[in-house]
Amino acid sequence: MNSHVRLFHVIAGIYRWFFRSEQKMFRSVVAVQAGKAGAEPGDSFLDIGCGTGALISVLEESGFQAQGVDAAPNMVRVARRAGCACIQADIATGLPYPDASFDFVTASFVAHGLGADIRRRLYAEARRVARKAVIIHDYRGKQSFLTELVERLEGGDFFGFVSSGEAHMRQAFSSLDIIDIGHRKAWYIGRLTPRTPAA
Repeated sequence: MNSHVRLFHVIAGIYRWFFRSEQKMFRSVVAVQAGKAGAEPGDSFLDIGCGTGALISVLEESGFQAQGVDAAPNMVRVARRAGCACIQADIATGLPYPDASFDFVTASFVAHGLGADIRRRLYAEARRVARKAVIIHDYRGKQSFLTELVERLEGGDFFGFVSSGEAHMRQAFSSLDIIDIGHRKAWYIGRLTPRTPAA
């Protein structure tokens, strides 16, 4: 277990306190933006780095099928206690799903916490298992002093993501739509080239 995963394993209980507020935030975003991403009722979602399962629960109540993966064992336990379908898996070693297993793949506030190499792995794995699009829900541009301080303490690559994340996503996907969803946050929607059926 690397240090980043270990941190979230340890603080999973704290994140559980914010489950309801996260649900409220995700409800407002999903209600407005899911259709813009091309999602239709019944579409399937995989949420990478699902944490407590707040986004999974909102997707389910919005008429989608959703499940999650998280590398931190305690986060998986918290999500399951909330009634969410979730397994432990790490993008660094690959996801246990065949190609094109889900209509959409999401990752909410995950990409900015990863080193550049693992972040590219996230995009590659998400692209591999998605059929329609990949939605990266994350920061955009300069953030508040408090946010930047917390991100520095968490030890991820927040500043690398803010400076070059968009460029890396444009390299990873056929096209990239960016929808501002709130104060300095965005849905980065990575579109996929339609897959050609095997002959």
